[in-house]
Amino acid sequence: MIMQSKTKRPVQFEVTQPARTAVAAWIEKAERRCDQYLFPSRLLARRTTRQCARMVHQWGAAIGLDPTAYGTHTMRRTKATLIY
Repeated sequence: MIMQSKTKRPVQFEVTQPARTAVAAWIEKAERRCDQYLFPSRLLARRTTRQCARMVHQWGAAIGLDPTAYGTHTMRRTKATLIY
């Protein structure tokens, strides 16, 4: 069970089949083990908050969106808003 770090309450979420397939392919290609971070940074074991923010901005710009309009915080509940 996944627990929300702020409230310590359980969080239910959906992982779609395409997402599962993509993650499984990444795990195999990157030769990740269950005791490793799924998406490590080049220098650290895990990505920093700033690195994640930079990636979201770059992805937005790459698909023609205004990168200043999107960030890690604004994207965190996107799936939930699509479900309801």
